Amino acid sequence: MSSISKEIVVQAARERAVRVFTENFDSWWPRGHHIGKADMKAAIMEPRTNGRWYELGVDGSECDWGTSSPGAGRTATRRSTWRRRRRG
Repeated sequence: MSSISKEIVVQAARERAVRVFTENFDSWWPRGHHIGKADMKAAIMEPRTNGRWYELGVDGSECDWGTSSPGAGRTATRRSTWRRRRRG
């Protein structure tokens, strides 16, 4: 399996850059960039070590992208784990 690496330099303290990247992840992630079967409702990155990095579909389904490790880089595994959440 091959991997893709991208580095971006920003003019901000490391802690602020990580916070903006993780806490506001859904505000800047393009809706058309998803791997789930349904259209994407939200892109979610839990801002903690080994936090989930996933998409939430408009139908309630979830598709895991990988894990997040704020302050220690990011790991996004290209896997397509898809599950439908039960409502009610």
